[in-house]
Parts: sequence; structure tokens; C-alpha cells
Amino acid sequence: EALIAKAAQLSLAGRNREAAETMTKTLDASPGAVELLVLRAGYRELAGDVEGAMADAETLIRDAPRSSEGYYRRSSLMMKKGDLEAALLDAVDGTRAEPRNARIWRQLGDVYRAKNQKERAIEAYEQVVRPFVERDGTRGRLVYIVAKSGGSVWEAH
Repeated sequence: EALIAKAAQLSLAGRNREAAETMTKTLDASPGAVELLVLRAGYRELAGDVEGAMADAETLIRDAPRSSEGYYRRSSLMMKKGDLEAALLDAVDGTRAEPRNARIWRQLGDVYRAKNQKERAIEAYEQVVRPFVERDGTRGRLVYIVAKSGGSVWEAH
């Protein structure tokens, strides 16, 4: 836990490469720990280590196929590379692997938004807020989520 906290502090200070290296040490002590691999992949991506982050995503997909984390990471990386079709495939696979994970649905919405497929983006973003809508018993607008994800403001009626 001390190394995980140290990695988080390094990342907050903008030292993501060092944070990733710290997570590697943590993984050496706990091989196969999915949560630790997820953290390292994120730090690697933030550090600009696309190859390392992609390798971690591939490992996550192979070793934890019921988790959306590897699909999320690979989709995010493919979006950054401009390969929206590959990003879309991974996001869809991620929603199948873990249909109740809001983050993968947001990623799917972001991919559709990047592809300028407004209605599909809204449908994906609706999955993000579904638990809140079901809990609160209200229908709302998705303006907040779309705006927060960096998109233009679309409204769902």
C-alpha cells in the first residue's frame, strides 16, 4: 500500500513515469494483480508511454477478460492514435465484458462523439447515468456528462 500511495503522489506531482516505475515494483511483489496493472497502465498513458500502456492493456484483456479495464485503456489509446474504428471495437467489447461499468460506457460515448454519431453517443452516455436515473426516478438531460467529456453540449429529450 505504501508504494501505491507513493505512485499516486508522484502522479499528482506530474511525475507519471516515476509513478509507473513504482507500480512496476509493486507488481513484482504481487504478480497478476489486476488492480495494480490498471494503475500502471494509466500512469504509463499519462507519461506518454503508449507502448507500455498498450502492453498493459493487452495483458489485462488476456488475463482479466471479464473486466472492461483493458478494453477501456486500449480504446483510449486507439482514439489518441486516431484509429476510431479500433477504439469503437474495444469500447463495445468492454461494454460486453462489464456492462455495468460506467467508465466503459462513457468511453463508448466519447468514441461515437468523435465519429460524430450524436444519437449513439447519447445512448451510450445514458448508460452512464442509468443507475442514477433508476435510483432517483427521474429523466434528465445529459448535458453535464457530454460537456464534462469535452464534447459540445447535446441534449437528450
